[in-house]
Amino acid sequence: MDTTHDIILVGGGLQSGLIAAACHELRPSASITIIERDEQLGGNHIWCFHESDLPAGAKTFVDPLVAVRWSRTSVHFPGFKRTLTGAYAAVTNHSLHQAVTSMLRRPGCSVELGVNATVVTAEHVQLDDGRRLTADCIIDARGARGPVAETGYQSFVGLEVELADNHDLDHPVLMDATVDQTNGFHFVYVLPLGPRRLLLEDTCFNEDAELDRPGRTAFLHQYAQAHDYTIESVVRTEEGVLPMPWGAAEGIPATAEPLPAGYRGGWFHPGTGYSIPVAARLAETIARHAHRTDRRLAIDKLASNVRAQSRYARFLNRLMFRWYPPHQRVNILRRFYGLPEPIIQRFYALTPTPLDKARILVGRPPAGLSWRHRRAQGRPSP
Repeated sequence: MDTTHDIILVGGGLQSGLIAAACHELRPSASITIIERDEQLGGNHIWCFHESDLPAGAKTFVDPLVAVRWSRTSVHFPGFKRTLTGAYAAVTNHSLHQAVTSMLRRPGCSVELGVNATVVTAEHVQLDDGRRLTADCIIDARGARGPVAETGYQSFVGLEVELADNHDLDHPVLMDATVDQTNGFHFVYVLPLGPRRLLLEDTCFNEDAELDRPGRTAFLHQYAQAHDYTIESVVRTEEGVLPMPWGAAEGIPATAEPLPAGYRGGWFHPGTGYSIPVAARLAETIARHAHRTDRRLAIDKLASNVRAQSRYARFLNRLMFRWYPPHQRVNILRRFYGLPEPIIQRFYALTPTPLDKARILVGRPPAGLSWRHRRAQGRPSP
């Protein structure tokens, strides 16, 4: 027997959580079901964003998902430190799960955990327990579909740790790039989650998708020791390899049904790996358009805008990965963080203006631009 809903969200990660929250706020009568194969929404992740990343209408539905907020951030480079005044926030797997499951505790809605979708079409979802669900709008947000062509990678290993003593950090360090830069742009991301709780994340931008977990875990322990953080216990670990594509943008299949969303559909910032700026815009668009034809037109318009902005971010990725040797890439980011803060904010939001784009590129190139490195790639010039 079929069960019919207004919206079925396949995959219980960030994108589905944002869509559910947006519909809860903007379409409270919509019947929504989330299908997730694990026993909790959100996997094993923390997603962060700058408050300026959000479109004006998204704040009210994103706010309930937020676990921690800070009033500022900072970046550290060799010979250069800067404090950024914009607010910053984190959504954790636990805060996402708690908020979304609470929102969907109403008639017509459900969160199906520990259930796998075996067939996903534009009309129905078949579950491994034999049930068949139908909906006017089916969204497939089960993560990346496969390898991305012509790409670099942002790889990371993170340790959420409990310290023996309180730390004195009152804001996130987005990038501590004072560490060794031999194998690519390398930095440590430091997120204070409580008086004695830190997330320490070792991140590298390079061509290699492989992850040396033991080596990078050992490095984080060394980093903690060097900064007088005495680790009492490791509460949680996380890791990932995110694409930083520099090839021609694959078209976001806006009119495809079921709609590929999140990383699966290319709804992320290719230059930073951040998900929330673009995913929140898609969630708001879906929530505001109940009629299928109107929804498809609105998503197509949004996808066109995201593709256009993504082309610029991909172009910058290409410059970094194909024109700069690994140990010189730090100079690109150091120069970027010297720009006026509104330009930095709009770049993170994937909404840079034409003047912003020119300002990022105009001027003396960062040290390390190398024709020799470019020729060593063995590919035609862009």
